[in-house]
Amino acid sequence: MRTCLILLLVALASCTPKANLEPLLTGMGLTPLKEPSTAPSLNLSSVEGAKTELAALRGKVVVVNFWATWCGPCKQEWPSMVALNKSLAESKDIVVLAVDVGEPLGTVKAFLDENSANFTVLLDTTGGTGNAWGVQGLPTTAVIDKQGRLVAAHTGGADWSRPEIVEGLKKLAALP
Repeated sequence: MRTCLILLLVALASCTPKANLEPLLTGMGLTPLKEPSTAPSLNLSSVEGAKTELAALRGKVVVVNFWATWCGPCKQEWPSMVALNKSLAESKDIVVLAVDVGEPLGTVKAFLDENSANFTVLLDTTGGTGNAWGVQGLPTTAVIDKQGRLVAAHTGGADWSRPEIVEGLKKLAALP
């Protein structure tokens, strides 16, 4: 009987209630996924040649922005992505990544020569990662929680520097 009680207590202690993320995510202007699922693989090289793996970022909230240099809305939202990352500079639990879809390194570097980036810019030169993530339009931005689950997405340009987005990401990072 005592063993059964101990096992029951251990089982109950390991069951943490799922947080209802919908109000937080919709308050940020994002579309919450009805059923968060493990984010697809992301294993790409940066413009500097360093490898980045999404799995290595488990334990952090990750914002992944799929974009291209030819995309007008992508270029319009770029400064707000830079401002977002600047606003999150003190938060060690949030990472911003930009994934250029389908363009060669030289094209991306030329864009970055004229447009600063204070976050990691990755290259999906074949478009395979964008396809695996279900990207159907650019820009598309995904939010991954600390457990590595894709919890929200937004397609189309946005002002990522809005206070409700910055604060929402900080609240998401503060969740267990």
